[in-house]
Amino acid sequence: MPRLPKPPPGYRCPYEEGGCPEIDGWRPSALKRSFLHLEGELSTARRIVSEFSGKNLRLEERVGKLEREKAELEAKVKALHQARFKANAKKPEEAAAVGTEPAQPTKKRGAPAGHTPWARGKPAAFDQTIEVPAPSSCPYCNHGDLEESDQVREHWQEDIILLAHTLATRYLHHEARCPKCGKAVIERGADQMGHIGPNAKALALYLRHETGLSMRKTQGLFKDLFGLGFAPASLFGFERAGVKQAIPLYEDLGEKIRASHLVHADETHWRQDGVNHYIWFAGNEDLALFRIDRHRSTQAAQAILGRTFGGTLVTDGYAAYNGVGAKRRQGCLAHLIRHAKEIAEEIEKHPQKEQHAPAAQFCAGTVRLFQEGCKAASEFRAGTRNWDLEAGKLEEELQKNLAELCAAPLSYAKAETFRKRLLGKERERWFTFLRHPETPPTNNLAERALRPLVIRRKTSLATRSAQGSENLGILSSLVQTAKLQGRHPLTFLQTLLVQGAFAASKALYRSPTPPVQSPAVQNTS
Repeated sequence: MPRLPKPPPGYRCPYEEGGCPEIDGWRPSALKRSFLHLEGELSTARRIVSEFSGKNLRLEERVGKLEREKAELEAKVKALHQARFKANAKKPEEAAAVGTEPAQPTKKRGAPAGHTPWARGKPAAFDQTIEVPAPSSCPYCNHGDLEESDQVREHWQEDIILLAHTLATRYLHHEARCPKCGKAVIERGADQMGHIGPNAKALALYLRHETGLSMRKTQGLFKDLFGLGFAPASLFGFERAGVKQAIPLYEDLGEKIRASHLVHADETHWRQDGVNHYIWFAGNEDLALFRIDRHRSTQAAQAILGRTFGGTLVTDGYAAYNGVGAKRRQGCLAHLIRHAKEIAEEIEKHPQKEQHAPAAQFCAGTVRLFQEGCKAASEFRAGTRNWDLEAGKLEEELQKNLAELCAAPLSYAKAETFRKRLLGKERERWFTFLRHPETPPTNNLAERALRPLVIRRKTSLATRSAQGSENLGILSSLVQTAKLQGRHPLTFLQTLLVQGAFAASKALYRSPTPPVQSPAVQNTS
Protein backbone atom coordinates (compact mmCIF):
# COMPACT_ATOMS: atom_id res chain seq x y z
CA MET A 1 0.00 0.00 0.00
CA PRO A 2 1.49 3.38 -1.04
CA ARG A 3 2.45 5.70 1.76
CA LEU A 4 0.23 8.82 1.87
CA PRO A 5 1.91 12.25 1.86
CA LYS A 6 2.06 14.12 5.15
CA PRO A 7 -0.09 17.28 5.46
CA PRO A 8 1.75 20.61 5.34
CA PRO A 9 2.96 22.12 8.63
CA GLY A 10 0.26 23.84 10.63
CA TYR A 11 -2.56 22.22 8.66
CA ARG A 12 -5.74 21.57 10.64
CA CYS A 13 -8.49 19.38 9.22
CA PRO A 14 -11.87 21.22 9.10
CA TYR A 15 -13.67 17.98 9.92
CA GLU A 16 -11.60 17.15 13.02
CA GLU A 17 -14.39 18.09 15.41
CA GLY A 18 -17.27 17.07 13.16
CA GLY A 19 -17.98 14.18 10.91
CA CYS A 20 -15.94 13.73 7.74
CA PRO A 21 -18.00 12.89 4.63
CA GLU A 22 -15.13 10.82 3.24
CA ILE A 23 -15.35 8.34 6.13
CA ASP A 24 -19.12 8.13 6.42
CA GLY A 25 -19.46 10.94 8.94
CA TRP A 26 -16.90 9.54 11.43
CA ARG A 27 -14.80 11.91 13.41
CA PRO A 28 -11.12 11.31 12.60
CA SER A 29 -10.12 11.44 16.29
CA ALA A 30 -12.70 8.80 17.22
CA LEU A 31 -11.70 6.66 14.26
CA LYS A 32 -8.04 6.93 15.29
CA ARG A 33 -8.86 5.85 18.83
CA SER A 34 -10.85 2.89 17.51
CA PHE A 35 -8.01 1.93 15.21
CA LEU A 36 -5.46 2.05 18.01
CA HIS A 37 -7.76 -0.02 20.23
CA LEU A 38 -8.32 -2.63 17.54
CA GLU A 39 -4.59 -2.72 16.80
CA GLY A 40 -3.93 -3.45 20.49
CA GLU A 41 -6.53 -6.20 20.53
CA LEU A 42 -5.03 -7.67 17.34
CA SER A 43 -1.58 -7.68 18.94
CA THR A 44 -2.98 -9.43 22.02
CA ALA A 45 -4.75 -11.98 19.82
CA ARG A 46 -1.55 -12.64 17.90
CA ARG A 47 0.35 -13.13 21.18
CA ILE A 48 -2.29 -15.57 22.44
CA VAL A 49 -2.23 -17.48 19.16
CA SER A 50 1.57 -17.68 19.37
CA GLU A 51 1.43 -18.97 22.94
CA PHE A 52 -1.17 -21.59 22.09
CA SER A 53 0.81 -22.62 19.03
CA GLY A 54 3.85 -23.23 21.25
CA LYS A 55 1.73 -25.13 23.76
CA ASN A 56 0.19 -27.15 20.96
CA LEU A 57 3.62 -28.13 19.66
CA ARG A 58 4.72 -29.17 23.16
CA LEU A 59 1.51 -31.13 23.66
CA GLU A 60 1.99 -32.87 20.32
CA GLU A 61 5.51 -33.83 21.38
CA ARG A 62 4.18 -35.03 24.73
CA VAL A 63 1.44 -37.06 23.05
CA GLY A 64 3.99 -38.63 20.72
CA LYS A 65 6.24 -39.50 23.66
CA LEU A 66 3.32 -40.99 25.60
CA GLU A 67 2.23 -43.01 22.60
CA ARG A 68 5.76 -44.41 22.27
CA GLU A 69 5.87 -45.21 25.99
CA LYS A 70 2.42 -46.80 25.76
CA ALA A 71 3.55 -48.97 22.87
CA GLU A 72 6.68 -49.98 24.82
CA LEU A 73 4.65 -50.83 27.92
CA GLU A 74 2.15 -52.82 25.88
CA ALA A 75 5.03 -54.74 24.32
CA LYS A 76 6.54 -55.37 27.75
CA VAL A 77 3.23 -56.57 29.24
CA LYS A 78 2.64 -58.81 26.23
CA ALA A 79 6.11 -60.30 26.54
CA LEU A 80 5.68 -60.91 30.27
CA HIS A 81 2.24 -62.44 29.76
CA GLN A 82 3.44 -64.76 27.03
CA ALA A 83 6.46 -65.75 29.09
CA ARG A 84 4.23 -66.69 32.04
CA PHE A 85 1.40 -68.39 30.15
CA LYS A 86 3.30 -69.65 27.15
CA ALA A 87 1.91 -72.91 25.85
CA ASN A 88 4.18 -75.92 25.59
CA ALA A 89 5.71 -76.24 22.15
CA LYS A 90 4.46 -79.16 20.09
CA LYS A 91 6.73 -82.07 19.60
CA PRO A 92 8.26 -82.20 16.10
CA GLU A 93 6.31 -85.31 15.15
CA GLU A 94 3.03 -83.72 16.33
CA ALA A 95 3.78 -80.52 14.42
CA ALA A 96 4.52 -82.52 11.29
CA ALA A 97 1.23 -84.39 11.64
CA VAL A 98 -0.76 -81.15 11.49
CA GLY A 99 1.47 -79.70 8.79
CA THR A 100 2.87 -76.77 10.76
CA GLU A 101 6.52 -77.68 10.35
CA PRO A 102 8.59 -80.56 8.98
CA ALA A 103 9.42 -83.46 11.26
CA GLN A 104 12.84 -83.31 12.85
CA PRO A 105 14.72 -85.96 14.79
CA THR A 106 14.09 -85.58 18.50
CA LYS A 107 16.74 -85.82 21.19
CA LYS A 108 16.28 -88.85 23.38
CA ARG A 109 15.31 -87.92 26.90
CA GLY A 110 17.77 -88.53 29.66
CA ALA A 111 21.51 -88.18 30.04
CA PRO A 112 23.71 -87.51 27.00
CA ALA A 113 25.15 -90.45 25.10
CA GLY A 114 28.20 -91.84 26.82
CA HIS A 115 27.26 -90.36 30.19
CA THR A 116 27.93 -92.73 33.07
CA PRO A 117 24.54 -93.61 34.59
CA TRP A 118 23.96 -93.09 38.28
CA ALA A 119 23.19 -96.20 40.30
CA ARG A 120 22.82 -96.79 44.02
CA GLY A 121 25.74 -98.68 45.45
CA LYS A 122 25.19 -102.04 47.07
CA PRO A 123 25.40 -101.94 50.90
CA ALA A 124 28.59 -103.32 52.39
CA ALA A 125 26.61 -105.36 54.92
CA PHE A 126 22.99 -106.39 55.43
CA ASP A 127 21.15 -106.16 58.72
CA GLN A 128 18.70 -108.88 57.79
CA THR A 129 18.03 -111.43 55.05
CA ILE A 130 14.55 -112.56 54.12
CA GLU A 131 14.06 -115.82 52.18
CA VAL A 132 11.22 -115.55 49.66
CA PRO A 133 9.86 -118.93 48.51
CA ALA A 134 9.24 -119.70 44.85
CA PRO A 135 5.73 -118.91 43.58
CA SER A 136 3.16 -121.72 43.54
CA SER A 137 1.61 -120.59 40.23
CA CYS A 138 2.73 -118.70 37.16
CA PRO A 139 1.81 -115.01 37.42
CA TYR A 140 1.51 -114.77 33.60
CA CYS A 141 -0.74 -117.74 32.73
CA ASN A 142 -1.87 -118.97 36.18
CA HIS A 143 -0.46 -122.45 35.52
CA GLY A 144 -0.03 -124.23 38.85
CA ASP A 145 2.45 -127.05 38.14
CA LEU A 146 5.74 -125.14 38.27
CA GLU A 147 9.14 -126.81 38.00
CA GLU A 148 11.65 -126.18 40.76
CA SER A 149 14.89 -124.33 39.89
CA ASP A 150 18.22 -123.88 41.61
CA GLN A 151 18.48 -120.22 40.54
CA VAL A 152 18.22 -117.55 43.25
CA ARG A 153 17.70 -113.91 42.36
CA GLU A 154 19.01 -111.27 44.73
CA HIS A 155 17.26 -107.97 45.42
CA TRP A 156 18.27 -105.49 48.11
CA GLN A 157 16.73 -102.33 49.49
CA GLU A 158 17.51 -99.72 52.11
CA ASP A 159 14.96 -98.24 54.49
CA ILE A 160 14.82 -96.28 57.71
CA ILE A 161 13.60 -97.40 61.15
CA LEU A 162 11.44 -94.82 62.91
CA LEU A 163 12.18 -95.78 66.50
CA ALA A 164 13.05 -92.27 67.71
CA HIS A 165 11.41 -91.26 70.96
CA THR A 166 11.71 -88.52 73.51
CA LEU A 167 14.47 -89.14 76.03
CA ALA A 168 13.39 -87.73 79.39
CA THR A 169 16.35 -87.10 81.70
CA ARG A 170 16.12 -86.22 85.38
CA TYR A 171 19.04 -84.36 86.94
CA LEU A 172 19.50 -84.75 90.69
CA HIS A 173 21.81 -81.95 91.79
CA HIS A 174 23.71 -82.46 95.04
CA GLU A 175 24.15 -79.16 96.77
CA ALA A 176 27.20 -77.66 98.38
CA ARG A 177 27.28 -74.60 100.60
CA CYS A 178 29.82 -71.80 100.33
CA PRO A 179 31.37 -71.04 103.76
CA LYS A 180 32.15 -67.48 102.67
CA CYS A 181 28.79 -66.22 101.39
CA GLY A 182 26.60 -68.99 102.82
CA LYS A 183 24.81 -69.68 99.51
CA ALA A 184 23.88 -73.17 98.28
CA VAL A 185 25.40 -74.00 94.88
CA ILE A 186 24.94 -76.85 92.39
CA GLU A 187 26.87 -78.12 89.36
CA ARG A 188 25.38 -78.04 85.87
CA GLY A 189 24.77 -81.50 84.43
CA ALA A 190 26.08 -82.80 81.11
CA ASP A 191 23.99 -81.47 78.16
CA GLN A 192 21.66 -79.72 80.59
CA MET A 193 19.84 -76.68 79.22
CA GLY A 194 16.25 -75.79 80.04
CA HIS A 195 13.44 -78.32 79.66
CA ILE A 196 14.26 -79.06 76.00
CA GLY A 197 17.64 -80.65 75.39
CA PRO A 198 20.36 -79.46 73.00
CA ASN A 199 19.83 -82.21 70.42
CA ALA A 200 16.17 -81.27 70.01
CA LYS A 201 17.01 -77.58 69.80
CA ALA A 202 19.77 -78.19 67.27
CA LEU A 203 17.47 -80.30 65.09
CA ALA A 204 14.74 -77.64 65.31
CA LEU A 205 17.18 -74.93 64.19
CA TYR A 206 18.40 -77.19 61.38
CA LEU A 207 14.85 -77.75 60.14
CA ARG A 208 14.10 -74.04 60.35
CA HIS A 209 17.22 -72.59 58.76
CA GLU A 210 18.36 -75.36 56.44
CA THR A 211 15.19 -77.08 55.22
CA GLY A 212 13.03 -73.94 55.60
CA LEU A 213 10.19 -75.45 57.66
CA SER A 214 7.80 -73.08 59.37
CA MET A 215 7.45 -73.01 63.15
CA ARG A 216 4.18 -74.93 63.16
CA LYS A 217 5.43 -77.57 60.72
CA THR A 218 8.54 -78.03 62.85
CA GLN A 219 6.36 -78.38 65.91
CA GLY A 220 4.18 -80.97 64.15
CA LEU A 221 7.18 -82.97 62.98
CA PHE A 222 8.54 -83.23 66.53
CA LYS A 223 5.12 -84.26 67.79
CA ASP A 224 4.60 -86.93 65.11
CA LEU A 225 8.10 -88.45 64.91
CA PHE A 226 9.47 -88.00 68.43
CA GLY A 227 6.43 -87.49 70.63
CA LEU A 228 7.96 -84.26 71.91
CA GLY A 229 5.47 -81.46 72.24
CA PHE A 230 6.12 -77.75 72.64
CA ALA A 231 4.52 -74.47 71.62
CA PRO A 232 5.55 -72.94 68.27
CA ALA A 233 6.76 -69.87 70.17
CA SER A 234 9.31 -72.08 71.93
CA LEU A 235 11.24 -72.22 68.66
CA PHE A 236 11.89 -68.52 69.02
CA GLY A 237 13.49 -69.28 72.36
CA PHE A 238 15.63 -71.96 70.72
CA GLU A 239 16.82 -69.37 68.21
CA ARG A 240 17.68 -66.87 70.94
CA ALA A 241 19.71 -69.52 72.75
CA GLY A 242 21.65 -70.29 69.56
CA VAL A 243 22.12 -66.63 68.62
CA LYS A 244 23.44 -65.79 72.08
CA GLN A 245 26.25 -68.30 71.54
CA ALA A 246 26.71 -67.45 67.84
CA ILE A 247 27.23 -63.66 67.99
CA PRO A 248 31.06 -63.90 68.31
CA LEU A 249 31.16 -66.31 65.35
CA TYR A 250 28.96 -63.98 63.28
CA GLU A 251 31.17 -60.98 64.00
CA ASP A 252 34.26 -63.01 63.13
CA LEU A 253 32.57 -64.12 59.92
CA GLY A 254 32.05 -60.47 58.99
CA GLU A 255 35.74 -59.76 59.52
CA LYS A 256 36.64 -62.71 57.31
CA ILE A 257 34.32 -61.43 54.57
CA ARG A 258 35.91 -57.97 54.64
CA ALA A 259 39.39 -59.54 54.45
CA SER A 260 38.56 -61.85 51.54
CA HIS A 261 40.20 -61.35 48.15
CA LEU A 262 36.91 -62.10 46.31
CA VAL A 263 33.35 -61.41 47.46
CA HIS A 264 29.98 -61.66 45.74
CA ALA A 265 27.27 -59.29 46.99
CA ASP A 266 23.56 -58.95 46.30
CA GLU A 267 20.36 -57.88 48.01
CA THR A 268 16.64 -58.56 47.71
CA HIS A 269 13.39 -57.42 49.26
CA TRP A 270 12.30 -58.60 52.69
CA ARG A 271 9.40 -57.83 55.02
CA GLN A 272 9.65 -57.23 58.75
CA ASP A 273 6.23 -57.04 60.37
CA GLY A 274 4.81 -55.90 57.04
CA VAL A 275 7.39 -53.11 56.57
CA ASN A 276 9.73 -53.17 53.58
CA HIS A 277 13.28 -54.23 54.44
CA TYR A 278 16.15 -55.75 52.47
CA ILE A 279 18.21 -58.84 53.07
CA TRP A 280 21.84 -58.40 52.03
CA PHE A 281 24.30 -61.14 51.14
CA ALA A 282 28.08 -61.08 50.94
CA GLY A 283 30.18 -64.19 50.46
CA ASN A 284 32.16 -66.48 48.22
CA GLU A 285 32.75 -70.19 47.77
CA ASP A 286 33.86 -70.54 51.41
CA LEU A 287 31.83 -67.99 53.40
CA ALA A 288 28.26 -66.67 53.50
CA LEU A 289 26.93 -63.70 55.46
CA PHE A 290 23.34 -62.43 55.55
CA ARG A 291 22.08 -59.23 57.13
CA ILE A 292 18.58 -57.72 57.17
CA ASP A 293 18.51 -53.93 56.97
CA ARG A 294 15.74 -51.36 56.74
CA HIS A 295 17.50 -49.56 53.91
CA ARG A 296 18.98 -50.36 50.53
CA SER A 297 21.64 -47.69 50.77
CA THR A 298 25.39 -47.22 50.60
CA GLN A 299 25.49 -47.23 54.41
CA ALA A 300 23.89 -50.69 54.44
CA ALA A 301 26.51 -51.98 51.98
CA GLN A 302 29.29 -50.42 54.04
CA ALA A 303 27.96 -52.11 57.20
CA ILE A 304 28.82 -55.46 55.60
CA LEU A 305 31.84 -54.72 53.38
CA GLY A 306 33.35 -51.64 55.02
CA ARG A 307 34.33 -48.37 53.38
CA THR A 308 37.49 -49.71 51.69
CA PHE A 309 37.22 -53.27 50.43
CA GLY A 310 40.63 -54.45 49.29
CA GLY A 311 39.57 -57.35 47.07
CA THR A 312 37.44 -57.98 44.00
CA LEU A 313 33.72 -57.29 44.38
CA VAL A 314 31.26 -59.03 42.04
CA THR A 315 27.83 -57.38 41.90
CA ASP A 316 25.05 -56.30 39.60
CA GLY A 317 24.81 -52.66 38.57
CA TYR A 318 23.31 -51.30 41.79
CA ALA A 319 25.00 -48.00 42.69
CA ALA A 320 25.09 -48.57 46.48
CA TYR A 321 28.16 -50.79 46.06
CA ASN A 322 30.12 -47.85 44.68
CA GLY A 323 30.49 -46.59 48.26
CA VAL A 324 32.50 -49.55 49.55
CA GLY A 325 35.65 -48.50 47.70
CA ALA A 326 36.39 -51.91 46.21
CA LYS A 327 39.84 -52.29 44.71
CA ARG A 328 38.39 -54.15 41.72
CA ARG A 329 34.84 -54.61 40.42
CA GLN A 330 33.26 -57.20 38.17
CA GLY A 331 29.80 -56.51 36.77
CA CYS A 332 27.49 -59.48 36.36
CA LEU A 333 27.34 -60.44 32.69
CA ALA A 334 24.31 -62.66 33.30
CA HIS A 335 22.33 -59.56 34.31
CA LEU A 336 23.38 -57.81 31.10
CA ILE A 337 22.43 -60.80 28.97
CA ARG A 338 19.00 -61.07 30.60
CA HIS A 339 18.39 -57.33 30.26
CA ALA A 340 19.31 -57.37 26.57
CA LYS A 341 16.99 -60.32 25.96
CA GLU A 342 14.12 -58.56 27.75
CA ILE A 343 14.56 -55.45 25.60
CA ALA A 344 14.68 -57.60 22.45
CA GLU A 345 11.44 -59.36 23.46
CA GLU A 346 9.74 -56.01 24.02
CA ILE A 347 10.84 -54.78 20.60
CA GLU A 348 9.53 -57.97 19.03
CA LYS A 349 6.08 -57.26 20.51
CA HIS A 350 6.21 -53.56 19.61
CA PRO A 351 3.62 -52.52 16.97
CA GLN A 352 6.34 -50.58 15.11
CA LYS A 353 9.14 -53.10 15.53
CA GLU A 354 10.45 -52.44 12.01
CA GLN A 355 11.44 -48.94 13.11
CA HIS A 356 13.53 -50.39 15.94
CA ALA A 357 15.35 -53.08 13.99
CA PRO A 358 18.78 -51.54 14.80
CA ALA A 359 17.96 -51.73 18.51
CA ALA A 360 16.96 -55.38 18.18
CA GLN A 361 20.21 -56.13 16.33
CA PHE A 362 22.14 -54.29 19.05
CA CYS A 363 20.53 -56.42 21.76
CA ALA A 364 21.22 -59.65 19.87
CA GLY A 365 24.86 -58.64 19.35
CA THR A 366 25.22 -57.75 23.02
CA VAL A 367 23.89 -61.15 24.07
CA ARG A 368 26.33 -62.95 21.76
CA LEU A 369 29.28 -60.85 22.96
CA PHE A 370 28.74 -61.42 26.68
CA GLN A 371 27.87 -65.08 26.17
CA GLU A 372 31.19 -65.45 24.40
CA GLY A 373 32.90 -63.95 27.45
CA CYS A 374 31.10 -66.33 29.85
CA LYS A 375 31.97 -69.32 27.67
CA ALA A 376 35.62 -68.29 27.57
CA ALA A 377 35.67 -67.97 31.38
CA SER A 378 34.34 -71.53 31.70
CA GLU A 379 36.96 -72.81 29.28
CA PHE A 380 39.76 -71.02 31.14
CA ARG A 381 38.63 -72.56 34.42
CA ALA A 382 38.30 -76.00 32.86
CA GLY A 383 41.81 -75.73 31.44
CA THR A 384 40.77 -76.17 27.80
CA ARG A 385 42.12 -72.70 26.97
CA ASN A 386 45.33 -71.04 28.11
CA TRP A 387 44.50 -68.01 30.23
CA ASP A 388 48.02 -66.53 30.11
CA LEU A 389 48.16 -66.56 26.32
CA GLU A 390 44.56 -65.78 25.35
CA ALA A 391 42.93 -63.68 28.06
CA GLY A 392 44.55 -60.36 27.15
CA LYS A 393 43.85 -60.73 23.42
CA LEU A 394 40.28 -61.79 24.12
CA GLU A 395 39.63 -58.71 26.25
CA GLU A 396 40.95 -56.42 23.49
CA GLU A 397 38.71 -58.17 20.97
CA LEU A 398 35.63 -57.99 23.18
CA GLN A 399 36.23 -54.31 24.00
CA LYS A 400 36.58 -53.55 20.30
CA ASN A 401 33.39 -55.44 19.42
CA LEU A 402 31.54 -53.71 22.24
CA ALA A 403 32.61 -50.28 20.97
CA GLU A 404 31.41 -51.17 17.48
CA LEU A 405 28.06 -52.39 18.79
CA CYS A 406 27.54 -49.19 20.78
CA ALA A 407 28.81 -46.77 18.12
CA ALA A 408 25.46 -45.44 16.88
CA PRO A 409 22.57 -44.05 18.99
CA LEU A 410 19.32 -46.02 19.00
CA SER A 411 15.71 -44.90 18.64
CA TYR A 412 14.30 -47.32 21.21
CA ALA A 413 14.56 -45.60 24.61
CA LYS A 414 15.45 -48.64 26.73
CA ALA A 415 18.02 -49.87 24.23
CA GLU A 416 19.60 -46.39 24.07
CA THR A 417 19.82 -46.23 27.88
CA PHE A 418 21.40 -49.69 27.90
CA ARG A 419 23.87 -48.65 25.18
CA LYS A 420 24.97 -45.60 27.18
CA ARG A 421 25.41 -47.73 30.29
CA LEU A 422 27.66 -50.21 28.48
CA LEU A 423 29.94 -47.35 27.40
CA GLY A 424 29.74 -45.45 30.69
CA LYS A 425 31.63 -45.62 33.98
CA GLU A 426 31.03 -49.34 34.35
CA ARG A 427 32.74 -50.27 31.09
CA GLU A 428 35.97 -51.44 32.77
CA ARG A 429 33.98 -53.76 35.04
CA TRP A 430 32.66 -56.01 32.30
CA PHE A 431 35.92 -57.88 31.67
CA THR A 432 37.71 -57.90 35.03
CA PHE A 433 37.51 -61.71 34.94
CA LEU A 434 39.94 -61.67 32.00
CA ARG A 435 42.50 -59.76 34.05
CA HIS A 436 42.11 -61.76 37.26
CA PRO A 437 41.54 -65.49 36.69
CA GLU A 438 39.96 -66.15 40.10
CA THR A 439 37.08 -63.79 39.29
CA PRO A 440 33.90 -65.25 37.72
CA PRO A 441 32.03 -63.22 35.07
CA THR A 442 28.63 -63.51 36.76
CA ASN A 443 27.07 -63.00 40.18
CA ASN A 444 25.22 -66.32 40.13
CA LEU A 445 26.80 -67.38 43.42
CA ALA A 446 25.05 -64.57 45.30
CA GLU A 447 21.73 -65.24 43.58
CA ARG A 448 21.91 -68.93 44.47
CA ALA A 449 22.76 -68.06 48.07
CA LEU A 450 19.70 -65.80 48.36
CA ARG A 451 17.37 -68.27 46.68
CA PRO A 452 16.39 -70.23 49.85
CA LEU A 453 15.47 -67.01 51.64
CA VAL A 454 13.51 -65.80 48.60
CA ILE A 455 11.48 -69.01 48.74
CA ARG A 456 11.04 -68.55 52.48
CA ARG A 457 9.80 -65.01 51.86
CA LYS A 458 7.16 -66.36 49.47
CA THR A 459 5.95 -69.13 51.78
CA SER A 460 5.85 -67.17 55.03
CA LEU A 461 5.29 -63.74 56.51
CA ALA A 462 9.07 -63.27 56.54
CA THR A 463 9.98 -61.98 60.03
CA ARG A 464 7.80 -60.17 62.52
CA SER A 465 10.34 -58.37 64.70
CA ALA A 466 13.85 -56.94 64.71
CA GLN A 467 14.97 -59.81 66.94
CA GLY A 468 13.56 -62.33 64.46
CA SER A 469 15.43 -60.63 61.61
CA GLU A 470 18.66 -60.70 63.59
CA ASN A 471 18.17 -64.38 64.42
CA LEU A 472 17.53 -65.20 60.78
CA GLY A 473 20.60 -63.31 59.56
CA ILE A 474 22.97 -64.84 62.10
CA LEU A 475 21.78 -68.46 61.97
CA SER A 476 21.39 -68.52 58.17
CA SER A 477 24.92 -67.14 57.81
CA LEU A 478 26.47 -69.80 60.02
CA VAL A 479 24.42 -72.69 58.61
CA GLN A 480 25.29 -71.78 55.00
CA THR A 481 28.95 -71.22 55.90
CA ALA A 482 29.07 -74.66 57.52
CA LYS A 483 27.78 -76.21 54.28
CA LEU A 484 30.34 -74.30 52.22
CA GLN A 485 33.08 -75.48 54.56
CA GLY A 486 32.02 -79.10 54.09
CA ARG A 487 30.73 -79.37 57.66
CA HIS A 488 27.26 -80.69 58.38
CA PRO A 489 25.10 -77.88 59.85
CA LEU A 490 23.48 -80.20 62.41
CA THR A 491 26.85 -81.16 63.89
CA PHE A 492 27.78 -77.47 64.08
CA LEU A 493 24.50 -76.49 65.78
CA GLN A 494 24.83 -79.28 68.34
CA THR A 495 28.37 -78.15 69.17
CA LEU A 496 27.28 -74.52 69.35
CA LEU A 497 24.49 -75.17 71.84
CA VAL A 498 26.40 -77.62 74.04
CA GLN A 499 30.01 -76.42 73.99
CA GLY A 500 29.79 -72.75 73.05
CA ALA A 501 31.36 -70.47 70.45
CA PHE A 502 35.00 -71.56 70.80
CA ALA A 503 34.32 -75.24 70.15
CA ALA A 504 31.71 -74.34 67.50
CA SER A 505 34.35 -72.35 65.60
CA LYS A 506 36.35 -75.54 65.16
CA ALA A 507 33.20 -77.37 64.08
CA LEU A 508 32.35 -74.59 61.58
CA TYR A 509 35.50 -74.32 59.50
CA ARG A 510 37.45 -76.90 57.56
CA SER A 511 39.87 -79.21 59.31
CA PRO A 512 42.44 -81.69 57.92
CA THR A 513 40.09 -84.58 58.69
CA PRO A 514 36.94 -84.92 56.58
CA PRO A 515 33.70 -84.02 58.36
CA VAL A 516 30.95 -86.46 59.15
CA GLN A 517 28.70 -86.57 56.10
CA SER A 518 25.32 -87.25 57.65
CA PRO A 519 25.21 -86.97 61.43
CA ALA A 520 22.07 -88.04 63.21
CA VAL A 521 20.58 -86.52 66.30
CA GLN A 522 22.41 -87.97 69.27
CA ASN A 523 20.41 -90.51 71.22
CA THR A 524 21.96 -91.74 74.43
CA SER A 525 19.19 -94.24 75.07
